[in-house]
Amino acid sequence: SIFYLIKAVWNLTDPNRGMSAIFEAQTTTRTTSPSEPDLLYDLLKILGPLMYVFNGLADTSIALISNNADHYFRGEIACGLIFTFSAIIDMGNAFFSGGKDLTLTYSFHSLARHSYVVYSIMAIFFKKYPDYREPARRVNKLGDILFFLGSLIDLVTSYFTRPGDSPDWKEVDIWALISATFWLIDALFFVVADIIESNRCCHCAGNNGMRRSEVPSTEDESTGGSTDSGGNTTSASP
Repeated sequence: SIFYLIKAVWNLTDPNRGMSAIFEAQTTTRTTSPSEPDLLYDLLKILGPLMYVFNGLADTSIALISNNADHYFRGEIACGLIFTFSAIIDMGNAFFSGGKDLTLTYSFHSLARHSYVVYSIMAIFFKKYPDYREPARRVNKLGDILFFLGSLIDLVTSYFTRPGDSPDWKEVDIWALISATFWLIDALFFVVADIIESNRCCHCAGNNGMRRSEVPSTEDESTGGSTDSGGNTTSASP
């Protein structure tokens, strides 16, 4: 998310960047030379969605290999896949932005914006964060809401930046900065939730302090089994 925020600030402060530069590229010549600042900016455009691709794949993998692959984790898997898809499309937008084919650029841009909104809505209603407990789970949900707000801003502005439109480009870049700020705060909320949950696990002992995935199953309890200090289940029956 920090890469999106840096790019948004760069777009707002550099007249050769931002949405106006992208959609004027078809009829004008760039005033900047392909020097180090250009390479840095192009790298910045790629790093944001690339990190999101890794994030989505990691979330999906964790949900798939979880020992509690029940209905709680189905939402995690679906959200992880949609988020990964959105990030890949966003990478396509980063690759093609600034080119002469504005229709292709806008297609990737619009599809990515719609996909992020779909993901954020699913995250709010279907991501249960089964490995977290209160208040960490609530902090995660607040992050999901912020991501939705940022995605919604991007989606709305995308309808005013179609090829041939002439909006106030500076205002568009300001809204993009606000959206990127929401996304960064969302990421910070997830870090805070992880810290809260880690502290809880470190200071709690026994089953009451375990995460949901670590609690012995009812099957073990029904057989009179118990769990020793090494995490091994022993049976009460001979």
